[in-house]
Amino acid sequence: KPVIAPDSQEFNLGESVNVTISAAEGATIYYTVDGTDPTAESTEYTSTINISSTITVKAIAILDDTSSEIASKTFTKSE
Repeated sequence: KPVIAPDSQEFNLGESVNVTISAAEGATIYYTVDGTDPTAESTEYTSTINISSTITVKAIAILDDTSSEIASKTFTKSE
């Protein structure tokens, strides 16, 4: 299943976090940030995602018509 980074899941008010998603070589990664489970119809991950509010990133990797488990990580902005 995909790996969502960074490990640190909290960040301060006024800061933002650059989120990266990685998976097996050759796999296509799709992700959501609205709480829904990602599918092949979701947004394709092509570059770093910059977030500045509390958000849950979910991702799947698809390789040769086989989908991975869903990876999920919530990033929380401190008040």
